[in-house]
Amino acid sequence: MLRTQLRIVHEATARVAGEPIGHVVGADFLYEEQSTPMQQTGVLLKEIDELIRGLRTQGPDGELKSRICALIFMLTQIPSRTIGGETGLRATAPFLADLLVEDRRDHAR
Repeated sequence: MLRTQLRIVHEATARVAGEPIGHVVGADFLYEEQSTPMQQTGVLLKEIDELIRGLRTQGPDGELKSRICALIFMLTQIPSRTIGGETGLRATAPFLADLLVEDRRDHAR
């Protein structure tokens, strides 16, 4: 598990290494990194993955729709309750938008 986490961090870092300071990786990056293992373990159905990936080709908003659906799927995998109570994670528009941001310079003002 630790190797997987380190690989994901390395891939994310490599993705933004050439970008200016303030550029970050959108949270949907985790879906891209984990979709195959999730399919292998039965957590993610092949049909759902095909639907999410298929959205990319559906018009000018397709990429954004795909990213949002991938992120919502990932959020459903996080338990809503923990030992200490509710996690507070909800797939609201502002929360999803925050998780999809890739350039923090645009949002720091």
